[in-house]
Amino acid sequence: MIKIIIIVFVISSYSSFSQDYFLHRSSLDTTVNQILDSSISSKFKTENANVVLWNKKKDELVNKADSIYFSNRNYLPKIQTTNFYPCTNLNGTVHFENVQDSLSITVKYVYEMWDNKFEKFHGSSEFKSRKIKEVKVTFGESEYLVDSSVFNNLFQVWAINNDEFGLSRPIELYSSINKKLLYLYVYGGGESSFYLAKLVFSKKGFEAKIVLDYFDFVISGGIPFRYIGI
Repeated sequence: MIKIIIIVFVISSYSSFSQDYFLHRSSLDTTVNQILDSSISSKFKTENANVVLWNKKKDELVNKADSIYFSNRNYLPKIQTTNFYPCTNLNGTVHFENVQDSLSITVKYVYEMWDNKFEKFHGSSEFKSRKIKEVKVTFGESEYLVDSSVFNNLFQVWAINNDEFGLSRPIELYSSINKKLLYLYVYGGGESSFYLAKLVFSKKGFEAKIVLDYFDFVISGGIPFRYIGI
């Protein structure tokens, strides 16, 4: 009897956390990249760029189990930004909060000298670069600071709405459907150094980091701002 209860609990937990994953995978099959292929006659013959990108990235993950964190943001609850202080692209703070569910994240960003100690980094090696300085997460009564190793190799972060590269995609925060996870999306770089990072947090702490770089989008034929995944 005890073994049966444990098995049921494990299956139930996995199903709960992977709900976003299955929803995302099923939604990819109905998504067509209209920018690359707008022709009615040929769009059904072209393999979905999102599907290609999804399949490529899930196979490259160091921790294969992280693939359960893939999700379609079109179906996820978005947590709104409540404050910018100050509202600049150089130094400041962005705060997201869902008061009803006691979920929030505060992101501090700074404009600092380039640090070239990283073998693997995302963004461009400019003389100075905007980067995340601190991330504070709140899940009800649980509150913690995220270790800097999670985000300190993300450079040229697009902190708020801006037209620095003729594009506009700020830091965004979503919760999982079951409200047990927070997904922080960070965009950065420019032109051939573009990247999209997803940082996953739970009540216990940091869970996963998934990054799509410019090359990922190029070889899959995807368009960064139309990609609904990770």
